[in-house]
Amino acid sequence: MLTLEVLGSNDSCIQYPEVDKKGQKRLLEPKDELFLTLVRLRVNIREKVLADNYKISVAEVSRIFVTWLHLIYSRLIQLPIWA
Repeated sequence: MLTLEVLGSNDSCIQYPEVDKKGQKRLLEPKDELFLTLVRLRVNIREKVLADNYKISVAEVSRIFVTWLHLIYSRLIQLPIWA
């Protein structure tokens, strides 16, 4: 089961959107959050520019970025480096 742990929110489960959860609601869809993270990694766009493009706060961009980095790291660390 893949669960994305959103920092500072109880709304962390992607698989059960119909469940009424407490805490901060997601402002973007998971695919947009992943794209935001990959763009930040690849092109190194400043958080302020991403926040303006997605019409969210800089703090929200930072939270999304850190959350997805943790998920990506936890998945990639399991891959063998040497074949």
